[in-house]
Amino acid sequence: MFTLRCTAKALKRLGVDPVDPAPSSTTTLGDWYVNPLITRNQRLWLCVSAKSFLGFLIPMREVQGDLGGNLPGALAVHLVKLGIPSDLVEEEIVRMKEVVFAKTASRQVLGAMLPSRPAFGSS
Repeated sequence: MFTLRCTAKALKRLGVDPVDPAPSSTTTLGDWYVNPLITRNQRLWLCVSAKSFLGFLIPMREVQGDLGGNLPGALAVHLVKLGIPSDLVEEEIVRMKEVVFAKTASRQVLGAMLPSRPAFGSS
């Protein structure tokens, strides 16, 4: 089981109600934080692990409204590309069979994933 901690924008876009209090994830990478990232050309989900700060992007069109169900498969592809042994990848994905949606809880993770703004008076 893993907890998908969503920003307010993500909760609205996904149309899910967060659980409170959220249970702790049973996966090695812990809770996952998610935020929509919209560029001129693409609509993406930015996903970041709370334990490792490992991040990756998933095109919204690929998840078709089921981010919780599709994140494990996208993560598996990403971990394999990083050279993680397949037995460890499989173990992590098996633990991700259940998903719980919750509100964000860590400013540290949010600070790492949200775009920075220029400081006042900087050029």
